[in-house]
Amino acid sequence: VRTSTVYGGTSPFQDSLWTFRSTDYSVVKRLSPTLSGFTITGVTGLATDPTNGEHYVIMKVSGVSGRVLGKMNIQTGVCTQVGNLGTNFATLAFNANGTLFGVTGNGATPPETMFRINKATAAKTLFRTLGAGADGEIIAFCPDNNKFYHWSGNGTVVWERMDTTGSDVIQGLT
Repeated sequence: VRTSTVYGGTSPFQDSLWTFRSTDYSVVKRLSPTLSGFTITGVTGLATDPTNGEHYVIMKVSGVSGRVLGKMNIQTGVCTQVGNLGTNFATLAFNANGTLFGVTGNGATPPETMFRINKATAAKTLFRTLGAGADGEIIAFCPDNNKFYHWSGNGTVVWERMDTTGSDVIQGLT
């Protein structure tokens, strides 16, 4: 018996959550995420807490300054607000022990900066500044080597790898 794994993805430019099969990349469903009392106009940074399976997202919400950290039920698209991150965050990632990290993008104050984020309140603390590429920020955590990877840019590109303390930084990875 072959079973398929289902993945989720979001769009920072529209109110969409897609789930798709990893075996053939076919779309299982598309949902419009909802947040009670608000209109979501974009969702990014979908990340799953490895300790409890909860899904966290960065929401762009009409009438709200900055970005909002929320939890999302990827089966229904229903979101709950954790708190306002206070600036424009681009992406999220968890380390192996369930600590949430986020990266600000271009136009944020400060830009290209990585923060630890409290999952219960959205309070953030500086982790480290990052190299500045030309538009776009991505972070990912690799549990095999306990390292974060950062990519920034499209044209002027920055690649970095760092450990979970923010030291041991290697730039210019290929």
